[in-house]
Amino acid sequence: MVIIGCSIVAIILALLWTQMLMNRRNQNRYHCAGRLHMIGQRKLHIDVSGQSEAPTVVFDHGSEYGASSLTWHMVAERVEHFSRVVTYDRAGYGFSDGGSYPRTSMDHVDDLHQLLLAENITGPVIIVGHGYGALNARLFAYRFPKQVSGIILVDALHEDEHTNKYPEQYMKEQLKLQKRYKRYTLLNYIGVAKGLLRLQRPLHQLFNHYPMAIRQQMWTLIALNKTVKTIANEQAHIEQVFNQVRKVKSYKNIPVTVIIGGKMVDDSNDLMQARYALAAQMKKLSEEGLLIIAPNSDRHVPTEQPEVVADAIRRMINHLKSEYV
Repeated sequence: MVIIGCSIVAIILALLWTQMLMNRRNQNRYHCAGRLHMIGQRKLHIDVSGQSEAPTVVFDHGSEYGASSLTWHMVAERVEHFSRVVTYDRAGYGFSDGGSYPRTSMDHVDDLHQLLLAENITGPVIIVGHGYGALNARLFAYRFPKQVSGIILVDALHEDEHTNKYPEQYMKEQLKLQKRYKRYTLLNYIGVAKGLLRLQRPLHQLFNHYPMAIRQQMWTLIALNKTVKTIANEQAHIEQVFNQVRKVKSYKNIPVTVIIGGKMVDDSNDLMQARYALAAQMKKLSEEGLLIIAPNSDRHVPTEQPEVVADAIRRMINHLKSEYV
């Protein structure tokens, strides 16, 4: 029995060691466009492209399916000829190092502020957030209002996401999602989670919108140990983030554009109505609020209809220019 027990322990250790080496190899597999800056005790990735003298647009990605700065690829290529584009990977995602835990939106906001300073970007900027990144965008504008000239919230999570304003079935699905990523965190250390992610049909459908080179990078980055762990951690502390965002009552004269998918084929009528109602509520955060519905998108407008986000950015830039003329 002792020999069998020792053999099992040896096999587990070998699997963990192999997975650690593969994880490190995968993380270094692709060339990292942009730069890495030391923020605190970790390196964070940022990429600045486009027109240096044009208005600056900062993009904050979501968290679902291990999103990264690559999520914005098709939006960025549409706006970089009339703006300066800033994409970055939050700690734990993409080409950035993992962060300390627990992680909340306020931690990400502080990181982004330091990262922009490292690039000598002091604002004002238009900040665009998708999903979880929209929570960060709202908090960034609340924390540093003088550095923000406009806010665009895409498929944004809302602080009342887990209240009775949403159907009960949706709440149950969110709890399942939290548990799923906790399991993935454990399974990823023996290399199983990557295979499970590959089996998810919606993920294939989503990634197929991207060019092959980008798609390959996304498949690699999504299954890194740090990524799965960060998603699980963000999910576990989402209520704390919602409480942070509840402090934001208004942006007054900072224009806010809210973009929401209009397709949502998998949602009940009750859930669709709840999403539209809270999107309309977010629009009221500003005296200059605008709600845009992307008719052919589900909850991934930057991927499914990047032109809608690009047009919203162009509209906001033109609006801000007209104010200063």
